[in-house]
Amino acid sequence: MSPTDQLAALADIELPAPPDWRPMFVFAALALMLAAGLLIRHLRTRRDPARRDAVTPVPMESSACTALTRLARLQQQWEAGAIDARTTAYRLATLLRLGLGLPQLLPAAAPAGLDETEWRTTLTLLQGLRYNQTPPALTPEIFARARRWLSQRDAAHGEGRDV
Repeated sequence: MSPTDQLAALADIELPAPPDWRPMFVFAALALMLAAGLLIRHLRTRRDPARRDAVTPVPMESSACTALTRLARLQQQWEAGAIDARTTAYRLATLLRLGLGLPQLLPAAAPAGLDETEWRTTLTLLQGLRYNQTPPALTPEIFARARRWLSQRDAAHGEGRDV
């Protein structure tokens, strides 16, 4: 067979069409848009380290009064048996923290003007109830202390207000 005959025999074979890249471009564009959206969302939700470490002050006008009202309601619910001691301890700790304008409750550091021993024993009792560590009994005296502390704070901040 001559070389021209061999080439003539291959004349009826057709090469496949080149691949269509359009679907790949669509998928790549969608992937880029998704990545850009996730990046934008991450940047919007990420907090500035300086802002994250800053303590947001609690409004002084009505936080202690509101806390006193909620404390009375919490004590009524506890005395009526509507909530258990653990839930009461959680709510009471939150009321103290927000009512006194503290970023967190630390037994070692009592707020200014409060008795260190009472503060430490009260927070130890609340933590024991909250975290089921040999739960001591919750007493009305704890509510009386919290009421006194919140009243002292309200009185201290009330003196500086112009009404």
